[in-house]
Amino acid sequence: MMNSLKEIADTIAKYNQVVICGHIDPDGDCLGSMLALGTALKKQGKKVRLVLERTLPDNLSPLEEDWDYCYTDDFVFEPEDQLLIVLDSGALDRIPELPPHKLPIINIDHHMSNTFFGDYNYVDERAAAAGEIVYLLLEEMGIEIDQKIGYYIAVSIISDTGCFRYSNTNPRILRLMADLLEMGIDTASIYKDFLASHPLRKIRLRGLVYSRMKTAFDGRVAWVVIDQEMLKEAGATVDDTGSISSELRDIKGVEVGVSILEREPGLIQLGLRSNDYVPVNEVAMIFGGGGHLRAAGARVRGDLEEISKKVLQKIGEYLE
Repeated sequence: MMNSLKEIADTIAKYNQVVICGHIDPDGDCLGSMLALGTALKKQGKKVRLVLERTLPDNLSPLEEDWDYCYTDDFVFEPEDQLLIVLDSGALDRIPELPPHKLPIINIDHHMSNTFFGDYNYVDERAAAAGEIVYLLLEEMGIEIDQKIGYYIAVSIISDTGCFRYSNTNPRILRLMADLLEMGIDTASIYKDFLASHPLRKIRLRGLVYSRMKTAFDGRVAWVVIDQEMLKEAGATVDDTGSISSELRDIKGVEVGVSILEREPGLIQLGLRSNDYVPVNEVAMIFGGGGHLRAAGARVRGDLEEISKKVLQKIGEYLE
């Protein structure tokens, strides 16, 4: 069931103790929207806890000290908890593993693959980022968007639009950003901190990726397998692989960029990006994942080589 933004706002207003989480492996949109909503609700006097799967990766380290985050390895629901809000996640199996609970769930998202898993759902596929929906929700709730909240929303939007380079950039999101700029938000520093600041090991990994990437289907697919040995050779971690599929998509003549990451033996993470016509969210759903039309991913257990073959085969079906 799809609810209106007013119904979501009215529901949140009823509760005084709230838990907020997003998807596993949070990106700037996920964490930015969590912090924006959490900060706004705290301004209203509510008790708010933000739950993460683990400590933040390097690319989100500027937000490390912004909240006393909870982590799933020791998180427990308190008797006073009244509501769970899930942001930027298309399905419940994409959020951190939480203890059993009976709290009502509000699902706020912009992924077209969303399963409407909440007791209350607001899913806007037209939204460029979850942070855009949070901005509109706070307006509906009558909560002033101060500079701190505005900063978190800007992080969200700049992250998910690739600093306004991706196809989800639209007039509505640019008008919203104009409001944030007039508020004094420094977008240049956000770009530098979250999109253009890389540890040396990540650059070394890129060297290995570019030297070992392959193409298929007459150069319309660029793909790479990143196994544990490659990570070890570069001195890198799984957190250093996040944008590789996007970078492969940027090669001239390529329609789909694919990264196939061995997170650990037997656990494979797929990164899928397309330019014009391949719906990579549909490919991701075959492997238990999801996402957007042009940006999607999945985690799947199995043999690295076998999964690689299946992914390329499925993509090929869209290129025939």
